[in-house]
Amino acid sequence: GTTEHKIATPQPSAQAQPNNPPSKSLPCLHSNPQSKVILIVDDDTINRIVLSGILQLHNYQVEEAISGQAALDYFAQGRHADMVIMDVMMPGMNGYELCQKLRTQYPVTQLPIIFLSANLTDEDLNKAYLAGANNFLTKPISKYALLPQVANLLTLTEKPPA
Repeated sequence: GTTEHKIATPQPSAQAQPNNPPSKSLPCLHSNPQSKVILIVDDDTINRIVLSGILQLHNYQVEEAISGQAALDYFAQGRHADMVIMDVMMPGMNGYELCQKLRTQYPVTQLPIIFLSANLTDEDLNKAYLAGANNFLTKPISKYALLPQVANLLTLTEKPPA
């Protein structure tokens, strides 16, 4: 016959993984991050997967668009996002153009937009801020750079309780 082996799984403890700092080292500054929706706009599948993974691990809801036009369509369908994280270089409509279009409907204080780019020159920064970006981060993205920016920008857009 077959013998069934039960393997005891150790309970996680603070000492189980001494090399991994506890997740509290990256605080979610929000009262309820689960309700926050972040739209990622990037034509590169790997970049979207990496960003989604980081954000979902920290209890953000993630939506994805593969192009600037897809992002505009997302909002045109009446769908909501609390923040947009977008690549600068995309085929068709680039990030700067998309940001300018979004800013005609959503002010800086209502919809935070973070640009991502592998190249970061003063000219890129200037273009991003002129287009209406709230911030600019470089690729490859680090969760230590991304998460505090996301939390801080979302906190700034929260409405005080009535």
